[in-house]
Amino acid sequence: AAFIRPLLATLGSPMHSGLPGSASAVRVSVNVARGIQAIGLASAIAFCESYGVPLNALETSLRSSMLWAKCFDSLFPAMASSGPKGSAPQRSPYNLKFMVGEMDDMFHELSFMRPMDAHIIDSARAVAHNAIASSSSSSHCATIVDMMRKGLQNQYFSEQGVSNGNGQMKNSSNGTSSVADASQELVIVVDDKNQVVGTVPRAEMRSKNLPHRATYILVFNSKGELFVHQRTATKDVFPGCFDPTCGGVVVAEDKSVEDAAYRELHEELGIEGVPLKYLCETVYQDGAMVVFGACFSCVYDGPLKLQPEEIQSGSFMPIDEILAHSQKEPYIPDGMMVLMKYLEQGQFPDDTAQATIAVIGLGVLGGPIAERLAKTGHQVVAYNRTPSKSEVLRQYGARVARDAASAIQESSVVVTVLPDAQTIKEVLLNATTSQSLRGKTFIQMGTVGPEESREIERLVLEAGAREFLEAPVFGSGVQAKEGRLLVMVGALEKSAYYRNLNIFSSISRQPLLVGSVGAASALAVSMSQLLACSTFGYSIGHAWNTWQKLDWQLSVSVMRSMDIHSECFELVIDKFLERQFEPVVLPVRHLLRDVNVFVEAGQARGLDVSLQSTMRMIISRGVDNGIGDSDFSSLHTEVAPRPFPRVSFIRD
Repeated sequence: AAFIRPLLATLGSPMHSGLPGSASAVRVSVNVARGIQAIGLASAIAFCESYGVPLNALETSLRSSMLWAKCFDSLFPAMASSGPKGSAPQRSPYNLKFMVGEMDDMFHELSFMRPMDAHIIDSARAVAHNAIASSSSSSHCATIVDMMRKGLQNQYFSEQGVSNGNGQMKNSSNGTSSVADASQELVIVVDDKNQVVGTVPRAEMRSKNLPHRATYILVFNSKGELFVHQRTATKDVFPGCFDPTCGGVVVAEDKSVEDAAYRELHEELGIEGVPLKYLCETVYQDGAMVVFGACFSCVYDGPLKLQPEEIQSGSFMPIDEILAHSQKEPYIPDGMMVLMKYLEQGQFPDDTAQATIAVIGLGVLGGPIAERLAKTGHQVVAYNRTPSKSEVLRQYGARVARDAASAIQESSVVVTVLPDAQTIKEVLLNATTSQSLRGKTFIQMGTVGPEESREIERLVLEAGAREFLEAPVFGSGVQAKEGRLLVMVGALEKSAYYRNLNIFSSISRQPLLVGSVGAASALAVSMSQLLACSTFGYSIGHAWNTWQKLDWQLSVSVMRSMDIHSECFELVIDKFLERQFEPVVLPVRHLLRDVNVFVEAGQARGLDVSLQSTMRMIISRGVDNGIGDSDFSSLHTEVAPRPFPRVSFIRD
């Protein structure tokens, strides 16, 4: 090793893993972990498709979470493009036959020695063998999702692709010419009552999240079509997103918001001499900005001159096409909020930033969500069946209700973060409490099954609620407090999503409208089962390497450098090493609930969930062994009940 290392240094980072055969052991562990991840990804794709979840929504959610592994860069497009959707599959560089061979090797050796649990490996290799057997000509990993699609009893394959409407205009400029100048432009900043407090450079306003003013202009043509543009990739917020409004930040040189609106109309679109109609004021806030908006509209049929620094392309589109397009592509949330308010027959309801929100269920995520809403300016009334969890929120300005009915009566929006569908029914849909729901907006943020969510929607609307939205969240309590949760929303009408966007944006940097009720729940439980797959894959790989007497530091370094790596790996690996599983990010019993929902819903639709069923068995065993309230990483103790001695061959 001392002789070879200097020679290999010219080629990359040399690694000596310890004993003879260690390199093979590492290769086996990586391929097994990758195989389990691939099955989890294929399961998520097939399951989401069966519930009408657009695959770009699944990809966006995974990329925004801790679950996206490097290997998904090739696995996802290969799996998404294969199967009975009319497009030729993209090739994946991963050979499924090679992966299943490594799974067979690991399983047979573990069956002989039994140093660690091999049930998951056995289930994973069975799924892979079945996928290979189901395909007569292909051995790449996309055959897994093809096999799963064949078993589905209900298939709702989402069509991919984007239509920007007719007459699209594009700029050839890359939009970089005045980025530096724009960052130093003086803009007006205000207090929380929209009173001017001074001017600062735009870059300082962004970095310090200072409240400011902006204009929003809906530009229609005489046909009633609305101009939509795609922002350039160099914009300081929401780069590359679509925007149904034109406008921008009010700068120091503007004499009024009306002057700012006319200036923006001329700068961005080259429009002059067209009267603007004032619509309303809005307030938009999220973790990145607080904007007091002045909204206008105009009608224009003349030629447009797009500003290359701001606009990549644009076209006039019918409203229904815009709404359909926003399902497939990212739109800026504040612009869509203005559009949806306009569409409500000119009725601009009170902004949800001023609404009183009842948060019911203050557990691992419910408490941090309530805290975040209170800290971001919302009026919060909290209730939990364990009173002590409610009392701690008083310090953030939240009121505490004596029971669920009182919390609902004091609010206009009800947010529930309860553990399961049965608890929701017991707490909120009983004969007493349900009467308080009349006229309320009901937002369900807990994780329930897609069919359960639809049943809750029916019961809530029958009770007289104004609207129902499912909004399951993915992330930790820390992310909730920082406004970095992933929020997936399903709603009967898009307008409901945009009416409540301020709530979602307070706890998420980019909330995602997935589709109708049931779709967001399907996406959420798909991600949970993929979290279980990733966790068990990393656990098995680490336990295998340790049992094979690999140098533990290099074992971690190798797994970190390989394409199985994700943020999830960083979250669990130190806990695996130390066998200390604090803090609790997601309790084991909550993961069991989510995986159980996935298994039952998948079985009902004919999906092969044999791997997830095995994981459910292991997780359930962990709960029986007393780790139900521990962090999900503690499932490592079910894979490797006895710690293996650490081996180190590294010397400084």
